[in-house]
Amino acid sequence: MRPAVIVLLCALAGVARAGTPQKDLENARDLFIHNDCDHARGALLSLLNPLRLSESDQIFEVHTMLGACYAEDGEISLAKDEFEKALQLKPHSSLGPPYYSSKAVRVFDDTKADVENRAKKDAELRELQAQRERVELALKNLRVYRQNYYILNFAPFGVGQYQNGQKLKAALFAGGQIAALGTSVGIWYYLVNKYGIRSTKVPLDEGPGVRRLQQVEIGAGLAFYGLWIYSAIDALRHYEPQRRVAGDEELLNEIKKEATDKKKPTKSSFLQKLHLTPMATQTSVGIGIGWEN
Repeated sequence: MRPAVIVLLCALAGVARAGTPQKDLENARDLFIHNDCDHARGALLSLLNPLRLSESDQIFEVHTMLGACYAEDGEISLAKDEFEKALQLKPHSSLGPPYYSSKAVRVFDDTKADVENRAKKDAELRELQAQRERVELALKNLRVYRQNYYILNFAPFGVGQYQNGQKLKAALFAGGQIAALGTSVGIWYYLVNKYGIRSTKVPLDEGPGVRRLQQVEIGAGLAFYGLWIYSAIDALRHYEPQRRVAGDEELLNEIKKEATDKKKPTKSSFLQKLHLTPMATQTSVGIGIGWEN
């Protein structure tokens, strides 16, 4: 029975030595005010680990006093950590004399500026992310159609296929027609430059060779026209008056610009474009007439 009584008395004595959080806070505050940070730090840490206070003002005070002690000891990183925890409770607070030194106040202000700048950057990043999400949603729901022109189906070099969105086929038609036309024109220019327009200066021994070149010239020309006709038929088969295209940010900007331009008032009548401005000289007074295009 006696050992149990001794244990109980020891426990009660420990509780009595520990005191209440309010008394420990008053003791830590008194040590801090009297610049006894060596003992104040332990008292302040005992209030935070574990947390024994419930009021935010008291927790804020403990963090600021502990941060000030760290600042006085040159432990700036630890001081900023405590000041940042305090600012999370009271973001718009400030420190000042007589209890806080100029060094502690400077570190606190630097920490506050860092927190505000970080919060500003985070807000900007959130806004950019929100804008990006809005753009992606707009592009996802955007339905854009390009107007196709019927006459372009008859253009050479794959123009009709390109209008229909068949870029590979357009490149093949363009390449084939350019090669055929280039071959025909090149041979024609060679023969004209060497033998004249009517080829009346062809030596007899060069006749067969010139004839073969002329045949290739004509064949290449026919190939060009054949590819042209086939490309027109193919373009007509796949032609649609309107073709849906994928939206992008550049397209959104174009739509926005067009909408803005349409909202601008236009001056079309004579009276709207006419401006009357009073004019005065040293000897007379009159009215100036201006015209706006």
